[in-house]
Amino acid sequence: NNQRDYQTISNSIDTILLLQEGEWMNLTTKEKIDTLQTVANIEAHYLGLPNELNVGAANLGEYTLACYNDKTHTISIDLDHLENDSVYDVLGSCCHEAYHSYQHRLVDVYNTADENLKGLRIYRLVAQYGKEFNDYVDGESNFCSYYYQSCEIDARDYAESAVCNYYNRIREYLNGTSNG
Repeated sequence: NNQRDYQTISNSIDTILLLQEGEWMNLTTKEKIDTLQTVANIEAHYLGLPNELNVGAANLGEYTLACYNDKTHTISIDLDHLENDSVYDVLGSCCHEAYHSYQHRLVDVYNTADENLKGLRIYRLVAQYGKEFNDYVDGESNFCSYYYQSCEIDARDYAESAVCNYYNRIREYLNGTSNG
């Protein structure tokens, strides 16, 4: 077990405090990526992922803010997004892509489940994720179809909630009311 397994918001609060707008704007690109790597480690721990997540930056083109590659477990954040957009949006992108890794692991479980169990309600959405990943529509080819895929709707919802959680935890820490 390496250190990554134990990364939580409380254990990484010094790094998480860099997600405040005033701190974030003064970070170099590498420091921003390092901060997001800590976030990805926390997300991997929180989501119970058996795989690590690796964060990097790339020029992804005008329609893509971030993407996730499940073969390499890599979250790529668009360089322009990383350097010019608000930290809230960039954090949201990182959490959104981390959730895609979680969705892939759910599909793995579904694919290895006993046939008699695949009809369980809990698997219906996961089966849908599997279909979408097999026939993925990206935002460049058809934005509407991309936007309304279940895997994207759920990743957006998760990211919104995760971002709120990070900023609530920062506020609690700064107000001295942190409870771990």
